[in-house]
Amino acid sequence: MNIAQKTWCVSSSIFCAIVYGIKERRPVRIAITEVEPGTDHAQAQVQDEDGKWIWLTEFWNDECMAVMQYRENLPELVGKEPHTYYTVREFLDQQATALELENIL
Repeated sequence: MNIAQKTWCVSSSIFCAIVYGIKERRPVRIAITEVEPGTDHAQAQVQDEDGKWIWLTEFWNDECMAVMQYRENLPELVGKEPHTYYTVREFLDQQATALELENIL
């Protein structure tokens, strides 16, 4: 598996949202931000106790993959407002159609 694939952020954002939502019992969503015309980036966010949305990312904790609060994964997106937000379920449905994965997901 090559993480340089353009769709790596899809699986990463889904993983982060599901794991953090289960472990921390906090609201999560997938934020979609335009990188350039025709190319978007997906990254999970968690809502903190004050209602602020915080970026999430995955990492290896020497035992397994885990999720932590972080920042935008792509430096060129820092400070750029996402144009769309999805629940995990909505994002799975949208990506299943976009990536022609209806028979897999």
